[in-house]
Amino acid sequence: MLQKKLKLKLTGVSPLIFHNITHFINPLSELKIAIGNLTSKRKKSIDDYKEISRLEWNGGLYLNDKGRVIIPGHGLEAALNSAGKLNKLGKRINETTFCEDALLDYDGPRNLDSLFADGNFTLTVPVAVQRQKVMRTRPIFRKWSAKIVILYDSDRIDRSDVIGTAKNCGRVTGMFEWRPRNGRFEVEVLK
Repeated sequence: MLQKKLKLKLTGVSPLIFHNITHFINPLSELKIAIGNLTSKRKKSIDDYKEISRLEWNGGLYLNDKGRVIIPGHGLEAALNSAGKLNKLGKRINETTFCEDALLDYDGPRNLDSLFADGNFTLTVPVAVQRQKVMRTRPIFRKWSAKIVILYDSDRIDRSDVIGTAKNCGRVTGMFEWRPRNGRFEVEVLK
């Protein structure tokens, strides 16, 4: 197996919406416990609703160990796998490509409290939960880019197929929440 690196720059052409479910499905998550304490109240104040929104937004982000917003490698891999199916490369893409986490580049505060308070990076919409509509808050990045690294097995897949799949992903399938309308991007090959 000869693993090679492919460096690409993704530039968003539609908003990128995150929903990191890890915190919301783990019953031991401090975030899930904090949200549960607020949502279990019979009479919620406006401040309770604001705090629920803030906690949902924070929990929806993908962060590295320094607290910076990232596009996680596993999310990129899932998006590439989905796009690979368009050209019957899904299984091969899944077996031969691996993505590193990538810092998300955006114009806005780096401090998460300031980012939330800005208002341009929050999306509050009704979603269906057990046949009922409830308001949920998600992180949204309207103008974004990222420099990503894809590791691929050059013995089993051509570089051009990986690039083509990334371009299909950006043009057709998108990534993360509410795709293909959101999470689409242009691809520039860096190396």
